[in-house]
Amino acid sequence: MKKTAILCLMALMVTSVQAELVGMWNFDWNTFDFSGYGNHGMIYGDPEYVPGYHGQALDFYPEYAGDDLDDAVWADDSPSLDITDEITVEGYIYLYSLGQPATIAGKWLDLDGNDERGYLLTIKTDGTPRFYISHEGELFPFAEGAPINTGQTYHIAGTFDGEYIRIYVNGSLAGETYSPGAIYENDVPLIIGANLGYGGSDVKFTDGIIDEVRIWNEALGEDAFEQSIVSLTPECDLNPVGTEHTVVAEVEDEADGVPVRFTVLRKWGWMWIPWLSEIVYTEDGFAEFTYTSEYSGLDKIFVNVVGRPWENMCAYKYWLLTWVTGGGTIKDGKKPLYNISGNVGYCEGEGVVGNITIQDHANNVTYHINEFTSLDFEGPSAESPYAPWNTAIIEGVDRDGWNFGITIKDLGEPGSGIDTISVNSCTTVSFIERCIDSGNYQVHCDW
Repeated sequence: MKKTAILCLMALMVTSVQAELVGMWNFDWNTFDFSGYGNHGMIYGDPEYVPGYHGQALDFYPEYAGDDLDDAVWADDSPSLDITDEITVEGYIYLYSLGQPATIAGKWLDLDGNDERGYLLTIKTDGTPRFYISHEGELFPFAEGAPINTGQTYHIAGTFDGEYIRIYVNGSLAGETYSPGAIYENDVPLIIGANLGYGGSDVKFTDGIIDEVRIWNEALGEDAFEQSIVSLTPECDLNPVGTEHTVVAEVEDEADGVPVRFTVLRKWGWMWIPWLSEIVYTEDGFAEFTYTSEYSGLDKIFVNVVGRPWENMCAYKYWLLTWVTGGGTIKDGKKPLYNISGNVGYCEGEGVVGNITIQDHANNVTYHINEFTSLDFEGPSAESPYAPWNTAIIEGVDRDGWNFGITIKDLGEPGSGIDTISVNSCTTVSFIERCIDSGNYQVHCDW
């Protein structure tokens, strides 16, 4: 087997995470631990990165492997993984077969007569998901759920609160066993995708795909597994760098006190670097997360009720150094001719993003421009981030394929009825150097 060393990128993390999460392996083209505890993995064998539940996942038995089922991820033994009181182990798994036990993660050794059992989240050959807890290294009580199927993705979680061992499947309690005591502490590495258990002398490797493995040093409660997120707003917005913006998650039934955590995936080159919010508790069914960025780029924000997997929704935040925002009405006397509004900016790594809406009242037509080919600036203060007297020159295409050229002159801040708009297109819309009679545009340029 070959071992691939993992380099630490935790310096890229922009905030600290909560102490209860001690292991977080996303498998997005790497086996880093993003919990903040440095439990980075080492790859053994030749697993393959494949599309996962979110981002990438690890296929522990890719097609090119032939008959060699020998892939795993190992993290060295560490104090943060030697959990003795409460614990939660969770992850996604997709099984090809059940010829031998399929492990998600565990610190467990009982090969060749060793009695170094700790905790183990696995699926037995009969398809039953099990969470094992050993109190003295020898005996191994467990909680067991109903059999799962191959060829289907499941979220499996095991918890122990000092008294009860519980197993959850897709967020629902599947089984529990009363077994009070402490978890046995051993010197065995944490292994994902394989286990050193079930007797004999051979390592048992997982024939399937694993994603989003998490280990917590507390037992996540049943209430957390039962709630889910129903909305996340705003779904997409443009934000100037250095300003604060808020994302709001809504849970079912306007419930109070539901623990919610937001996960920000920040694009860094070809990688998505995650960081976590603190736990936020809902009030009247809503939880808010406010944050900022000092760098231009795209963030994806996911949210989950603590103890449940991420919901299949996310918000997109484009952080901009250079942008145009505002709107107004062009009139003929008191008669509105056009309403113009929207935001456009340059996002590092994404190009020109945003949207502009033009309502043509005379022809009863609305143009939605959401694809942009260029954004340029002119003016005596074109280098100024405050940008009075700047001009933005925008080229874009609306939803019906019409090409637009738009020039916005910001003639001073603050002000109303002083900015001018020039729009040219291959449609009937064509008005040049018209004043915005009500409203205001801001042009911010900081190259």
